[in-house]
Amino acid sequence: MNRIPVVMCVDVEPEERLISSVPQESWCGFETSVKFFSDQRRRLEAVTGSPVHYSWFFRMDPQIAEVYGTAGWVAKRYFSIIQELKQAGDALGLHVHPWRWDRKLSHWIADFGDQEWVAQCVRIGFESFYEELGERCRYFRFGDHWMNNATLDLIDRLGAKYDLTIEPGQKRGHVSEAFTGSFVDYTYVPQYPYRPSRSDFTKVGTLLRRRLWMIPLSAGELSGIEDNSQDYITLNLYFDSSTLCQIIDRLLSGSEKPYLALVLRSDVFTCPEWYSNLRQTLDYVLNHRSSRELVFQTPAEMMMRRK
Repeated sequence: MNRIPVVMCVDVEPEERLISSVPQESWCGFETSVKFFSDQRRRLEAVTGSPVHYSWFFRMDPQIAEVYGTAGWVAKRYFSIIQELKQAGDALGLHVHPWRWDRKLSHWIADFGDQEWVAQCVRIGFESFYEELGERCRYFRFGDHWMNNATLDLIDRLGAKYDLTIEPGQKRGHVSEAFTGSFVDYTYVPQYPYRPSRSDFTKVGTLLRRRLWMIPLSAGELSGIEDNSQDYITLNLYFDSSTLCQIIDRLLSGSEKPYLALVLRSDVFTCPEWYSNLRQTLDYVLNHRSSRELVFQTPAEMMMRRK
């Protein structure tokens, strides 16, 4: 039986995007995420008949350092829990945002426009990951689906093997807060894993390609919705479940090598509506006609099967 890989990405972050100067003692969303997915692991294994592995992407960057005193705070605070996730076979990855505190305006700015600052954020993340977890970072997701060639080059050189940042079909950023810079148009990026060109990460590389793999998040058209027929929505599990289920069905039914790369923030459990969408979408996946063919894998496990 051909198996259909499912990569479940959880971005582990504070509940607030614009973090207040008084840090939270605990990241309750992460604590709840661990309990929820630990409980679901047994259920998913029973349905699929295979071990279930998730992928956790931990915030480690200057914003976290500014408020919590160290970029690797989450690994210090939850070291034992993270080790349990690792022992369960889950992937441990890095999630970086380029938030910079503007002291004159007294608020956070997502500073995508300063490449030196972006590079500093990435380096701090990789250094903190290694210092706190004792291993090099293999899995990476940049915040707000932002990426450019210079940043991917740095991520590649720092040793990441799998990047799960890009969201096919997205034409522009969806950052509602103040930001600098611009977003790459993802209208025509591949909707399958690929090793990118060194000159353009949105294209498949041929002779001059990178070592790392790009694994685009799963997305689909909002077909049948008035005035939105050309728009795409990423399978972010806090979105409306009825819409996500339609897209999931099309993806599982309409590809020669189907896969699902799903994502959610750990704060999804702080909002009843988001949590309801997550539960309903996951229930749909487990009751889908293809559910017995699914296998919840890390990106590395997925790519071993596809090579």
